[in-house]
Amino acid sequence: AAYKYMFNACRVPRKDEDTYKIYDPSLNSHVIVACGGKFFSFDFVDKEGEPLPLATLEQRLQKCVEKSKNGTDLPMLGYLTSDDRDKCAEAREELLRVGGSKMEEALKVLESGAVLICLDENASPVSKRQGSEIFWTGGLASGHNRWFDKSIQLICTNNGKAGMCGEHSMMDGMPVVGYCDYITKKSYGEVAALS
Repeated sequence: AAYKYMFNACRVPRKDEDTYKIYDPSLNSHVIVACGGKFFSFDFVDKEGEPLPLATLEQRLQKCVEKSKNGTDLPMLGYLTSDDRDKCAEAREELLRVGGSKMEEALKVLESGAVLICLDENASPVSKRQGSEIFWTGGLASGHNRWFDKSIQLICTNNGKAGMCGEHSMMDGMPVVGYCDYITKKSYGEVAALS
């Protein structure tokens, strides 16, 4: 039962008690990318539901990086999800009040994404301690580049280190361990050969 909470799902802050939303993966074939504290979305499968070629995914990730460096400065909304849950709920209500239907749609896209990929360009952890700070909390360099309510966050740093952060209020560790085990046993060459 825990697997349904891993993908296309998100915890939603509510005063006194959070809720959880699960979205239909057949209707939500996108991934969310956080880069520079900004959030982007793109599809990762074709119209038949088959994974897009690795080169296409890499191009789309690169476009997210480029877009994160352009445009206006935006509030670092990712920090909100690390705050006290009632304060996070109040902030969400205010975002929806001020942003109206556009903000409601933006939050729905973020929450319904299969996973969140965090591209931490300001982080280059070397030691285990540095890595654990980045992957667990975002540390001082990348806390704004997270959405801690998202079920699965895959984190990639500037020097090629990678980690995962999971929101586990609705799922236990074993499905997540299995998912991480699967990822770590795949080489870049194997994935590229599938494209």
